[in-house]
Amino acid sequence: MLFAFIACRGQTHQTIHLHITNRSSHQIDSILIPYNNIKLSEVGIGKTAKVELNISTALRSTDEGAFPLYIFQNGRKINTNWGFHDWGTFAAANEFIYLFDNGVSAKDENLPKPQKFILHIGDNTSTKIDSVTVEPGILEKQYIRSRGIELILDFEKFQRDPIIKIHQQEKLFVARIAHDWKDWNNTQEIVYIYDTGKAVN
Repeated sequence: MLFAFIACRGQTHQTIHLHITNRSSHQIDSILIPYNNIKLSEVGIGKTAKVELNISTALRSTDEGAFPLYIFQNGRKINTNWGFHDWGTFAAANEFIYLFDNGVSAKDENLPKPQKFILHIGDNTSTKIDSVTVEPGILEKQYIRSRGIELILDFEKFQRDPIIKIHQQEKLFVARIAHDWKDWNNTQEIVYIYDTGKAVN
């Protein structure tokens, strides 16, 4: 997810000017801003959609966080956000979102390909998982948690072969991890393992 904004200033902006530029190789089908239920139509390749959002009555002085924004393109739903605020104060009156083929950036620069992928495995079995393995050369680190296992994996290698093997009381379950590998903003998944060996994202 996108959380790239400048440091908060000492005043609350009453209007946010949002600029969404399509730097990808496909047309944006639509953009949904749940705040005030704003929906923008098609944005062509290289084009910019602009929207003015009045936020003067949106927040309490103790609010902090950001608002969601969804981009729909070529059958994909791309999640990002806008309007980072702390104690009711917004970081910037003008915000910029750039969509590339592999994700979203607050700068007009393409995203670098991730090096690592984090897989959180929740153990929802009645007996604990003994171990989880992947193909050789993919695993970089493994952490055993109280309720599961965390794997640090090589992003590119795991992308080519996103299979995990779950070992439990002499049983072996094989699961393929579903992930949008085109979204370089998202480099982790949470998977829950059940007694049947079923893996649910």
